[in-house]
Amino acid sequence: MSKADINNLLEFLDAYPPESRKIAIWLRDFVWELYPDCNELIYDNYNFLAFGWGATDRMSDIFCNIAVGTRGVIFGFMRGVGLDDPDGLLSGGGNQFRSLRVPDKKSFPKTYAKKLITQAYENSLLRLKDRPQLPNGKTIVKSISKKQRRPGMKKDEPKLRRERHPMPDFVCEAIEKANLVEAYEARPPYQRNDYIGWITQAKRLETRDARLAQMLDELRRGDSYMKMAYRGKKAD
Repeated sequence: MSKADINNLLEFLDAYPPESRKIAIWLRDFVWELYPDCNELIYDNYNFLAFGWGATDRMSDIFCNIAVGTRGVIFGFMRGVGLDDPDGLLSGGGNQFRSLRVPDKKSFPKTYAKKLITQAYENSLLRLKDRPQLPNGKTIVKSISKKQRRPGMKKDEPKLRRERHPMPDFVCEAIEKANLVEAYEARPPYQRNDYIGWITQAKRLETRDARLAQMLDELRRGDSYMKMAYRGKKAD
């Protein structure tokens, strides 16, 4: 049972304040109770820890997630911009991602959140189309960052300078249509983030499409990144 498969997550959470750890685990239990047959995907990134749930083992199928960082805990939706949010509780200014900041358990609107999660889950199933819901009910560590910026680091230590860019639908669909999901997810987090930012910041549609085509070509070839030589990790 994946709810009990928590050793890796506890290890990743150990770098964060006790209150953040408690909130994150409480939110995790909340989601597992609702969707025990979905899969938990864990991403231990440079300056935050994120774990979310989806009907498959693909990042693009995650419908809700929890992120723990230097500023606390948030409960997010990868495609939250399309959710019915009558009370206007979701925040975020990106193309897709929306979230609820959770400073403590009491402030988390459980009933309201359940409705949002239900919407997000149903929307994610529609995007699956004919793809199978595999694996089932597992916890999967997708990435572990070797270099990490954690709470309590000295101010003079280097900070992450890259802005985080949410995955827009048209990029996700293009990657899936080209059967390059595994190639995309095998790239380091900074490359995935840079690709999305580079593509979405194009001012002209022609430029955007050309950048998207370049990314797909580089993923397909596997030996370059932004027209620079790249050597990925060899499979075991």
